[in-house]
Amino acid sequence: MTKSTTRVAADLETFTQTEITAKDVVAKAGRRNLIINGGFDVWQRGESHSAIGYGSDRWHTSSPSSISLVKEADSLHGNVAALTISNTDTNYVQAIENLSGLFLSKEVTLSFWVKSDTITSSKIQAYNGAAFTLEIGYDITSSWTKVSKTFNTGSSYTAGTVFRLYVLRTSNTTGTVRFANVQLELGSVATDFEHRSYGEELALCQRYYYEITDAGTPGYSAVLRATSGSGTQQYSQEIFFPVIMRGTPMVVITYLDMHKPGVLYDVINSVDIVPRTHSVGFRFNVANPHTQSIACQVRDFFISLDAEL
Repeated sequence: MTKSTTRVAADLETFTQTEITAKDVVAKAGRRNLIINGGFDVWQRGESHSAIGYGSDRWHTSSPSSISLVKEADSLHGNVAALTISNTDTNYVQAIENLSGLFLSKEVTLSFWVKSDTITSSKIQAYNGAAFTLEIGYDITSSWTKVSKTFNTGSSYTAGTVFRLYVLRTSNTTGTVRFANVQLELGSVATDFEHRSYGEELALCQRYYYEITDAGTPGYSAVLRATSGSGTQQYSQEIFFPVIMRGTPMVVITYLDMHKPGVLYDVINSVDIVPRTHSVGFRFNVANPHTQSIACQVRDFFISLDAEL
């Protein structure tokens, strides 16, 4: 049975060239978004910050003055980063690893949603480790507005170079600016924001930062093997990460206690740390030696591992 000319025409869907280009980019790109945690879903360091540095995962705030960064929920965009600044230069930036090869000297498009009641403009800038290679201004209103800017990554980035992309660079402004759904992708078309699952986004973030914590609740236990020694006894433990980190992390132990039979809280005189990209090893030098392996518990601890760019 042959379709009529009218039926055939009705079955055909026509597209503009821009729509065809957008669909072609989506089909070829796979995971499109080069930004990690562009939806501000992951906040391993906490959901409220009053100091500069990393707050929402992979996003860094710099300012010579005080800031406030909090996670907010928005009915339209989901999770939002709300950054409050105080009449001084403030930057909000993500460092993108190794922008070379496929992404070197290529046309890319940055898009995001932004709003502020008092801040009316800002800049997008890129930094190659030695100089700024890009500056594009954009306007901000009190209602959610989508910013979309296409630019070339440039040729001044060698293999291994970090591409630092600033979505906020303000001067002499005061107020709160909110960001949502930040995306950087190949091509000249801003496609719809790519929503990844929380588990996938968390794994991407843990490549750069990871926490091991008991959250103040006793119960974490591990068998630590005792070895003979003079004066103090050594116990060792190795913890493997859920993903391989970008590089050997910087390890910070904020607090921990050791529990073992007959000693409620053993004194940990020192800790030797052996970090690797896939695990971290600890050797605890304690005050009460034993001559054989015993089951011990390490409790009330907070350990951070930082491999940020």
